[in-house]
Amino acid sequence: MKKVLFGFISLIVVFGSCKKKNEDTPAGFQWPEGTGAYAPYTLGSTFVYESQTTAPVTIDSFTYTVTKDTTIDGLKYKKLESNKPALASTFYCNYSNGSRTEISYNSNYSGITIPVVKSLVLKDNVAQGATWLETLAVNVPPIPLPITVSFNYTIQQKDYTKNILSKDYANTINAKQVASLPPGVPLPPGTPTSITVDNFFGKEFGLIERDLPNTTIKIKRANVIK
Repeated sequence: MKKVLFGFISLIVVFGSCKKKNEDTPAGFQWPEGTGAYAPYTLGSTFVYESQTTAPVTIDSFTYTVTKDTTIDGLKYKKLESNKPALASTFYCNYSNGSRTEISYNSNYSGITIPVVKSLVLKDNVAQGATWLETLAVNVPPIPLPITVSFNYTIQQKDYTKNILSKDYANTINAKQVASLPPGVPLPPGTPTSITVDNFFGKEFGLIERDLPNTTIKIKRANVIK
């Protein structure tokens, strides 16, 4: 389940001696097409996260690297590759007009493989309290018709400073995601039909924290190339 939800969306930061710090954006800098302040995925940038789980308690870390430009449905996406697929899935991200969209392929949910998950995980240009809804049709053998997965989003809080691992991140946005399956879907006993994820996005850093059931992902450091 962790890989699926991480695929729905996801990220960040070691500063090289010749790189500008994220906070020190060069004068006149323009984000490349498909990227932006809340999705700062320029080629070669790296994002390091700490992953902590409960029951049992484990702490690990992983790195996303922006490795490729690609075009999907006419839009420019950046490929973010994880160095530890068991902790976080590789995915693609586009940022356009204040919206951050993520695509992952062949995600797994309790033994069900979902070929493509496309999710608009953030709208940074809407007011606090704003909501939006997305649906995804998924084919699950032996069910003859696709089932509909619903994604409900809410901007819980905007433009505040969040402290993560002793570092302050300004202009943070908290976007809550609730993913729900329709009633009657045959899942293994004990599998939840809905799950809530809190995503926190920091300006100039992208995803800085993700709170899932039993797992918390926090940014440790980032190297955003500008």
